[in-house]
Amino acid sequence: MLRRLHFASAAFVALLLTGCPTTEIETTEGGIDEDASAPDGASPDAADPDAPAPPACGRLTEPCEPGGKCEGAPDCASKICREGICQTAAPADGQKNGDETDIDCGGSKAPACDDGKGCIIAADCTSGVCTMNVCQVPTDTDGVKNGTETGLDCGGTSTKKCAPGQGCKGDGDCAAVRCDTVAKVCKPPAHDDGLKNGDETGVDCGGGAPTKCPPGQGCLATVDCANVLCNDVTKVCDPPTSSDGLKNGSETDIDCGGGAPTDAPGCAPGKTCALAGDCLSSACNYASKCVEAKSCVVQYGGDTCGRGEVGQAGNGHESCCKSILLPNGSARIDKYEVTAGRMREFVRATGGNVQAWVNANRGITGDIADDMLKYLPINNTTPNVTIVRCNAAGGACGSVSRRFGLYGHLGNEVFMEDRPCPTCGQGCWFNTGAGQNGHPTYWWDDTTQSLQWGAGAHAPTKEQLDVKSLNCTAQLLFAAFCAWDGGRLPTQAELGGVNGAWGPAAMPWGGGVNTYKDTVTGMEPGRITYPFAAEPPCAGGTCFLVPMLTAGGGYNPAAATANMTNFNPFRASPAVFASRYTFPVPANVGTNDQTYAVAPPGRMRNDFRAIGPGADDGYYDIAGNLMEVTSTIVGNDDADHNGWPRVRWVGGSFEGHGVENRGGYDLSVLTKYGKQGARCARAP
Repeated sequence: MLRRLHFASAAFVALLLTGCPTTEIETTEGGIDEDASAPDGASPDAADPDAPAPPACGRLTEPCEPGGKCEGAPDCASKICREGICQTAAPADGQKNGDETDIDCGGSKAPACDDGKGCIIAADCTSGVCTMNVCQVPTDTDGVKNGTETGLDCGGTSTKKCAPGQGCKGDGDCAAVRCDTVAKVCKPPAHDDGLKNGDETGVDCGGGAPTKCPPGQGCLATVDCANVLCNDVTKVCDPPTSSDGLKNGSETDIDCGGGAPTDAPGCAPGKTCALAGDCLSSACNYASKCVEAKSCVVQYGGDTCGRGEVGQAGNGHESCCKSILLPNGSARIDKYEVTAGRMREFVRATGGNVQAWVNANRGITGDIADDMLKYLPINNTTPNVTIVRCNAAGGACGSVSRRFGLYGHLGNEVFMEDRPCPTCGQGCWFNTGAGQNGHPTYWWDDTTQSLQWGAGAHAPTKEQLDVKSLNCTAQLLFAAFCAWDGGRLPTQAELGGVNGAWGPAAMPWGGGVNTYKDTVTGMEPGRITYPFAAEPPCAGGTCFLVPMLTAGGGYNPAAATANMTNFNPFRASPAVFASRYTFPVPANVGTNDQTYAVAPPGRMRNDFRAIGPGADDGYYDIAGNLMEVTSTIVGNDDADHNGWPRVRWVGGSFEGHGVENRGGYDLSVLTKYGKQGARCARAP
């Protein structure tokens, strides 16, 4: 408790009588305290943190000369601070005289006394603490800024560090804050001061800081950490891992992709990727998403399979490389037929030298016999191989050199004029003349079409053809493609068998040839029948509309009924297009380029075998669109056709081949046909 003391001794009275002024002082129970008027917890030298002003002199800088402001003796060169002003020291004489409280110290003229010397008031002591008339050794609990302290009981050699607003000489004086070396006060905590302070959980991070903490910094919860977990035990942000449920490190998606430091596994289809190596399938598509297989990294023909056309409102497209596990678990069969765009990506990836790729990967290309390797492309025009070739009627057979490059395999030409049958044509070439109709879906530019095959220019664009199922391609090239794409060609049993994609019912969709389910989506009509050549405006047979299979199994145009494998599910007008698939819609349905009739995979919504929990899980176009080659060899062709292996084909086609075909057709591995395509099988 503060109390005022008036010295009433005789000496003091005598002093008054001689005209000396009285001195009124304040004391505490622990001694005299000149700073008693300072607010609790604050130092008299604390600068305003909002507008700090550097001290002119004092213990935090250079000692003040007489007349300078002071808080205590340590601020003054003379060691005499009276009423906040440094005083001039009287000469030392080795005597305790005048108002000195000890020899040559204390009082109003002599320097303040060292610890242990006599005193009357705090100002008599260098420590600023006078207890029982003895100057005390500075402590960090005496409530006075003294000794080496830079603030009130803090800083200097004190064990206590100073809070913001207290005095300092350097950062070491401050408690987890920086020292303002100009204003000589400890700064408030800041989120950019390189220290863990304030409400931060780590150095300038976590808590209320705008920056989250990196691994190794402190945390209270995961919210404090920069996309890593907070360890509940150590309260430190953990390093990123491949099992923390977060996309961190160099990962491209949650716990997958990228490399160090997490070394996460490859990402599943649909996850984000930057490079092929980020994906389990080694396939990162044009939109930076992992896809099931390498051929589907392209846009057109890569993720354009399913309901509706490209750009059509309400379409439901997905990856063309999706595969569905057979019910017996023996293999996965692709949901969709191979598109022209996927084959184009195979050509790009191999540089067109399919033969070299197959030779280098014989461990996965066993479906291709050694003696058939020479027929695979090396580039656009080679190799050239001498074969036996007959005319379109199957006669005049003889040796001829044929090119088996990309122009041969994917161009407007065939290797055998009388296959699949004499005079039936293949549909792999077209031009502008009467009857020069065709529908090859692999796009070549106009110049190549003309120079290489004397063929007409395609009406659809490359992008429009790339989304369509690929036709006019031999089984041999399809086998190489599927191996490169991580799979193989399916067997006849896997594709057309009762335990295969076709299933046990008469037709994949579960009914007979002419039964189909009505739509419930509203996006396509339910029951639609084909027009045929006698219907306007196709009178005279000028339209590319072949009568479909009838209920009785025949091909009588007058009795043609609905065939669900190639009706047009999207257009109601003009009337001629209303009941069969046409895209893009030609100005004249009788045009020579009839690729409009070949559908992209998945457009024929009723030609569908449902497998799996999802409403859209299953296989599309098993029965129709294109007949599909398999790997099942049933023998060899005759000598006039080079003795090449013959394989089973499954399904019918858009042109009218029997959609009930589970695999009764067998044709050479080098047969090219406009109504023939393929799909791949994969390991379960």
